[in-house]
Amino acid sequence: MISRNVLLGAPLKLTPWRKLAVGSWKNVCEASIYSTLELEVDPVLARIEELRQQTGEKITLTSVLVYAVAETMKNYPALNVLLRLGRLYPRKSVDIFVHVAVDKRGDDLTGFVVRQADQKKITRIAQECAGAAAGVRGDGGRDAFSKTKKLFGLFPGFLARPLLGLSSFILYTLNLWSPLIGVPRDSFGSAMVTNVGALGISTAFAPIAPYTRVPLVIAAGSTEKRAVVRDGAVRTVTILPLSVTIDHRVIDGLYAGLMSRRLKEIFSNPAALH
Repeated sequence: MISRNVLLGAPLKLTPWRKLAVGSWKNVCEASIYSTLELEVDPVLARIEELRQQTGEKITLTSVLVYAVAETMKNYPALNVLLRLGRLYPRKSVDIFVHVAVDKRGDDLTGFVVRQADQKKITRIAQECAGAAAGVRGDGGRDAFSKTKKLFGLFPGFLARPLLGLSSFILYTLNLWSPLIGVPRDSFGSAMVTNVGALGISTAFAPIAPYTRVPLVIAAGSTEKRAVVRDGAVRTVTILPLSVTIDHRVIDGLYAGLMSRRLKEIFSNPAALH
């Protein structure tokens, strides 16, 4: 009935600078830093249309972003860690959480995790995203957090924070899980991706909820046409704006820069998507 919540490796040996970073801030709310990244996506959109015709799968920019974030974390394992008890533990799997609006009005949110996303092709990721989203939104939807939501509905609001803190302590600090808790094992994965563009929003920094223990949240905004200068000529390109929230205790400027460059590489080489 009780098992490990997250599969972890041995704790990393921290540099003095990393120890200072971990000790400088009490929680992720204090340690969050924010950045934006703009990606040209016309080649990716063309590749998406090509893959849709070839496979019949509903591939989207969100599924491509899930693929790209997973590939980036695979390339830089230092991003794929869990902070617990003042130490950084490498995760043994790259799992990406995707937010989903349960209804069209956005009154209720939930999500699902693409497990081992770094080991999957874009078509497989698209299948899982489409299937999970449809399952959540359908009649009698499959919401993995429904039991937890019902439980919180029974308590007054002022108890929400201590209950979430207790749950996070059991699941991540102690790294223990039981089906009795009412949530899936490792419910939030290595990082989060959310599509605020579906709400007509271009730029919005999503907060990192402390109980999730993720070090990274990427919010994809609505695409927009923009005039740019290329080789001395003005042309129109499609831009996907990303708003990135990072736990600075875990990820510093160096790895934020490496992550940014890797995401640009993936989106500029859509032929590799399959």
